[in-house]
Amino acid sequence: MLEVLIDNKQLEPYLLPVVQGRFHHFQAAIGKDIIDVTFIARRCTTRNVNGYFSGDSESNHENCMQLHYFNGYTASFVQVILFISLT
Repeated sequence: MLEVLIDNKQLEPYLLPVVQGRFHHFQAAIGKDIIDVTFIARRCTTRNVNGYFSGDSESNHENCMQLHYFNGYTASFVQVILFISLT
């Protein structure tokens, strides 16, 4: 599963502990050019990492990162999704 992540030296600055997460890599064609797209998602459920809790309710979040490589340029997009228990 992580073979593409380990072999791709472009991803070294973005290595994350994805053992408990998801990883997907693919190539897409835009006209005559090829773009490399990598998705990395990791869920966190510890309070000391996300720093948010309200009373007895637990919260967790998922970090999603998209990496795009195109003509020697790198773009990185990070999305944090916060889940809060309302019970």
